[in-house]
Amino acid sequence: MKEHYHLILNPAAGKGRALKRLPEALRFFSDRKISYTLHETEKQGHAAQIAASLAEQEHHHRTVIVSAGGDGTCNEVINGLMNYRNIKNDAPLPSFGVLPMGRGNDFSFGCGLPLSMHEALENLVQENTVNLDVGWIRGGKATEGRYFANGVGIGFDAIVNAEAAKIKYFQGYTLAALKTIALYPEAPDVELYYDGEKMETRAALISIMNGKRLGGAFLMAPDGDMSDGLLNLTTSRQGNRRVMISALWDYFRGKQKGRNDTFVTKGLRFRVVSRKGALVIHADGETLSTEAEEVDVHCLPGALRLLKAQ
Repeated sequence: MKEHYHLILNPAAGKGRALKRLPEALRFFSDRKISYTLHETEKQGHAAQIAASLAEQEHHHRTVIVSAGGDGTCNEVINGLMNYRNIKNDAPLPSFGVLPMGRGNDFSFGCGLPLSMHEALENLVQENTVNLDVGWIRGGKATEGRYFANGVGIGFDAIVNAEAAKIKYFQGYTLAALKTIALYPEAPDVELYYDGEKMETRAALISIMNGKRLGGAFLMAPDGDMSDGLLNLTTSRQGNRRVMISALWDYFRGKQKGRNDTFVTKGLRFRVVSRKGALVIHADGETLSTEAEEVDVHCLPGALRLLKAQ
């Protein structure tokens, strides 16, 4: 068991679900007499600030920084930790833990972490850690680059992500996907570079995943492994609406690898350049651009130590 746990809580995660589940977590720590400090976020970007500050203060291996929220909270905490590490020239970092309190919890799913609160709490108080890969992206408003935990989408799923954010009262990723198909946006012509290889395609969708799933439903990289030192690339060519609906169903089932309009591989470094049309980009659900011309993505193998039971 670690000496001290810093819980970075986003009270708005899961549309307020995180705040409702907080008492269970605090009882767990109190009943076991585990030392902890609760840090509640107050605005977007606050979790990253807290994580960076804690990393500077608590860089020994007996401390854990815990993301208590959804996928957005995980993204911010990881960005805070990685930004500190970058500034301090790869300084050692505390262990990283997760309490999944959001709606989709795709990050925890991709890591193979428990999704139930009780099991997730039990996972935090064991000693085993695994190396966690972190992604890095530069493009759109991320002009200096930023980190991502789960995945990057270019094209279709980035548009879907933006549409899903407009649906306020239920998890709307599937509905947003159907709406995007109905709108039938024209796919850009792109040059795609990956680990010394090059392909040209009219790509309706380009997915570069560290994890496995997006939107709580779609298995963009069913074979994804967040500790293998590589990112998973999937790209599907533009098709008509019938073809796109068929592809949507295959992504839902994680069966896209067998499609003749889909290319799947793994790699360390990727670059996408638009020859015609704009690149719509998201990283971990945050829209980075609707009009970018190019984007660079690469993997940082084993950048963090994640608490995970064997």
